[in-house]
Amino acid sequence: MRNYIHMHTQSGATSTSRHPAFVIHSINGYTNVFVEVMAETLGLDEGGVQTLLRSMHAEVSASLKNKGVNYADLKSALTPQSDKHEIAFIFDSSRATSWMYGEEFSRAWLAALSVAGGAQRTAISEGDVIGLEPHILWQILDQQLVRPSEQVTPWLSPEQYFFVYFTNVSNAQLAVLDREMRTESAAYLGYVDCSGWTPLKTGLALPQVALRLDKKIITAEDDDGNANLHGYRFDEFGYEVVGVTRTSTQPCLISGSTWESRNGVQRTVLSHSVRYPV
Repeated sequence: MRNYIHMHTQSGATSTSRHPAFVIHSINGYTNVFVEVMAETLGLDEGGVQTLLRSMHAEVSASLKNKGVNYADLKSALTPQSDKHEIAFIFDSSRATSWMYGEEFSRAWLAALSVAGGAQRTAISEGDVIGLEPHILWQILDQQLVRPSEQVTPWLSPEQYFFVYFTNVSNAQLAVLDREMRTESAAYLGYVDCSGWTPLKTGLALPQVALRLDKKIITAEDDDGNANLHGYRFDEFGYEVVGVTRTSTQPCLISGSTWESRNGVQRTVLSHSVRYPV
């Protein structure tokens, strides 16, 4: 697979370019695949790809600006921070009191966020683990799940573990989030620190639910302008919900914590911001 994003980070454009430089955060595997598919479908040459990238950046920046959000302010939520953590909080969905367990567990992490005060700027993803054999997942959790010493981790079918993933979490915030989620939900099992490499990441292709920017929650919205499609109770916790249309803006708003394992080698896939002098 050709790496269109990397190609543009090596661009030979100079200050004589007619257009100012711009920055796209969340350059990850998904973004690169999106650009590649668009380029091959539309038959774009390098200049066409540069135009596509500029269009994506302009569209997401304008859409957010209309809602009072500066795209540049999302950098710490979208890209890994060396002094912060990326955390997978894990719930046992078999212990949920409702079949709408995603909404039920959201009340636990929203309450925990309120007490912890942060992460103030974070990407929130959630869902089931995909593609990990049960015995492998059980081994990972046995070794890496942070939990009280007396707690025995249940051996569940993989789809019964429900993951909620936060980026940009400080040490102090993590301690409070863990404590409060345990208080709020009997289904909470603990967390795995995913800041570095862990084989758990190969199964965490989690859909992103929202971006938190201080007191704003940014979510996808449908064609009729309805945001918060999951129906989570953000407003009850004092957040203003900001909807963004599900178009070409989305690749610019997906957290850049993307990992791949190929031929036994694990690596990050362009999980950073890129400045385009085009």
